[in-house]
Amino acid sequence: MRWVGVSFWVLLAFTRPIAAADKTWVGGSSSNWFDGANWNPPGAPTSTETVAITNNFTTIVITDNVTLASLELRHAALVVSNQLTVTNLLLADGARLNAWEKRPSPITNPPAGFGIVEIPFGGRLQIGDSDVSSGLAFLTFLMEGTKLNLRGSGFCTNRATALLFYRSEFNVYGVLNLANEFTFDGANGPQAEA
Repeated sequence: MRWVGVSFWVLLAFTRPIAAADKTWVGGSSSNWFDGANWNPPGAPTSTETVAITNNFTTIVITDNVTLASLELRHAALVVSNQLTVTNLLLADGARLNAWEKRPSPITNPPAGFGIVEIPFGGRLQIGDSDVSSGLAFLTFLMEGTKLNLRGSGFCTNRATALLFYRSEFNVYGVLNLANEFTFDGANGPQAEA
């Protein structure tokens, strides 16, 4: 009975949404992560803060290395030009991780050390529910040219798809638990940019 109680609390910790964020992206000033006017409360996030980016079809550009305690990414694209290290990451509802703002032609790998998202040992990746009403049903997240390194643990309880395009990598060095149908797809690639 004790094992059931402990299992319940562990499962609850993995499936609950990230707690209220210290910083929320409001945008409007620019697409620059480091522009303090884009955040509520104002000021770019620090390494100990939790961050929520849930704006529809927003693109945010990180031009230097960033470390965060927690990040919730929904309905938005995050361009990681350098390296993002995040202890707890929630990807859901059409989240995008890109290595570049404009896709290079011809496609080449990002320079070494660029386009990397690190979830360190002891960290957590939560692949969240897809929002059927948004028209993005089962498209949980998309990657273009990025390298996601899961060194901690990951969890997904819902039906979801990860679209990996243009030399993206999803590397699992820790543990990834998938409790439902999960698809990695990258065969067709996204539409050409205008």
